[in-house]
Amino acid sequence: MKDFYKFIVSGYLEGVGTNGGDDVDAITESEFDALKALIQSKPEAPDGYVYRLRADTLEWELTEADATGAEV
Repeated sequence: MKDFYKFIVSGYLEGVGTNGGDDVDAITESEFDALKALIQSKPEAPDGYVYRLRADTLEWELTEADATGAEV
């Protein structure tokens, strides 16, 4: 049986996977599938912005990107 995990950093979902490690939360396979589908449906952000997925509400949040395009 596979183990499934979600990775949360500073209140935002950074991803899901099957490899555990530090700072991961175990989830069910159905939660894994639902989160994976949500991540794959990420909206396209306008130039200079990125979308981040809030871990508490599972809603996309538009935020300004820094000069390298990374989230700030």
